[in-house]
Order: sequence, then C-alpha cells, then structure tokens
Amino acid sequence: MSNPALSFVAIDFETANASRASACSVGLTKVIEGEVVETVSWLIQPHESVSEFHPINISIHGISSEMVAQDGINWVETVQRMNQIVGDLPIVAHNSGFDRSVWNHANLVEGFDDLAPDFFCTLSLSRKLTQVGVLQGLDSNRLDALANFFGIEQKKHHDAGEDSLVAALVTLKLLEVIQRDSIADAWGAPTSSGPIRSHRVPSVPKVRRNNLLSVVPTAAPPEGIAGEVFTLTGALASIAREDCWTAIEAAGGTVTKSVTKKTTVLVIGAGADESMPPLLGDSSKEKKAIALIESGQSIAVIGEPDLLVLLNEN
Repeated sequence: MSNPALSFVAIDFETANASRASACSVGLTKVIEGEVVETVSWLIQPHESVSEFHPINISIHGISSEMVAQDGINWVETVQRMNQIVGDLPIVAHNSGFDRSVWNHANLVEGFDDLAPDFFCTLSLSRKLTQVGVLQGLDSNRLDALANFFGIEQKKHHDAGEDSLVAALVTLKLLEVIQRDSIADAWGAPTSSGPIRSHRVPSVPKVRRNNLLSVVPTAAPPEGIAGEVFTLTGALASIAREDCWTAIEAAGGTVTKSVTKKTTVLVIGAGADESMPPLLGDSSKEKKAIALIESGQSIAVIGEPDLLVLLNEN
C-alpha cells in the first residue's frame, strides 16, 4: 500500500575548500511513497570568491577546478534545478547541518536573501538510536558505516549522487527499524542551521572556562603530517571528523581516539578560525594531555585552521 508520508528528497553537497559557500557538486535522490524514483547529480562552479580547490578536498571527492569549468553549472541554475526536484517534499541529509549550511552560504555569496529549506538529519537520528541501543553492532554513525550495517551497496563514498542515494536508503531503513511510516513521525521538527552572517565557515561556539591555567605545549607545531600521531578533541567546523582522519592517514600520519603516550599532536576544535588555541583542560582529552605534558611528554597543540594548513600542504 502506497504511503505519501514516505516521500522526500535526500541531498548531498561536496565543497571545493573549507568555505561552506564553495559548493562544487550536488546529488539529489527523490523517494516517492517509499520507493526511489530518481537520482541526479551535477558539478557546480563555485562563486569566484571561494573558487580555489584545496588538495584535501580534491583527495576526498576527486573533483577539480578543470572539471567544474568544463562541465559545471553556476549556483543560480543549481538552485533552480534543486527547487524543481524538491518541490514541496521534505529534505533529508546525513549531517544536515553541513549540507543546509552549504546551501545557505552559497546563496549568500550570490546575493540571495532566501534561506534553504529545513532539513531532517539521518546522522542525528542514527546517533539517538545508537545511544538507546536500537542499532546494536553499529560501530560508527558515518554514512558508509550505516550503509554497511544495513547491507546497502556503496561503490564510491563522497560521490554526491551516490551519497544522496545511500542517505535515502538509510532513511528508509531507519524508519523500518523504528517502525515509523512517515518522516515527520520519525524526527518531529526538521533542523535549521540558524542565521547566516558571512560566507566564512561559521565557528563552532565553545565556552572556555578559566578555572584552569593554560598549559604551554612542550613541542612546536609540526611542519608536516607524516610520522605524527594526532588526537582530536572538540567539534570541527569545516570538515567531517571521519574525513579528517582519512586525510591525516593518507598523508602518513596516525590518528588515535584518545590521548596516549604515543600522541605527538593534539588538535583542539575550538572554531574554524581559532589558531593555536590554549590548552585549558576543557575536555577529558585536554586533561590527559596536560597530565602527560607535566610528566615530560612532548605534545604540540594546534587548532582546526592549523591542521587544514598542514593537510593542504600534503
């Protein structure tokens, strides 16, 4: 029996660089009454103010400036196409805060006043279900991990079209698991990325307490990735954590989930623009790093923009 409440569009963006205004590809998958009816994708020419393609982004999605110059369309035409496909349907994305923010920031640099529609987020829903033990055996809430968990074939992660298709199929699987027959029933209110004030990557708000003195790192910032052992704490604004791990490892570095005696670099995600943030002990990883530094271990402390510079140099 058909169910109009199971009609939606899943969307995925890829970007040329750390700016969320730099959309370079989009994929959309339309689901009507619980059945996938269409998957489309195309390349986008980013606005000239954010058109530089960074090596780390190219390594993730394989899209170059030459490719979008030859086959891409501009953002104005992209919005027209997306609106035609979406119509009045709900929109779903995996990590919707990122994808909706891309739409909004790309609008902003083009001078559009319109905000993107609200999104439903499969990442947030899967995290909630994992926390309450519904998705037992799931080792990560990444899109590719969810695809593997549900037996969904994925040939090329970070291809916008395929990622939108996988997000759509994951959505249907999540609804099946929790026995919900509508998008609204599963999520309630959709998510909004909030007000947009500039085309820069928005900083992640972080309140830093001053009840602990800042500890001076015992190592200078690294000159490269290779051979270093990285630990990340806090939220990253401009790159997904799993993509960051992949890029570090591809450049010859190692990533550990917790601070250990092998850690040589602690990356503190205190905002997209906060370089060399102070080590104050605001997280368990920071506290562990402080303890190891005080015991004589050599650990460098860098911020998100410092890490992106290192990655883009590789």
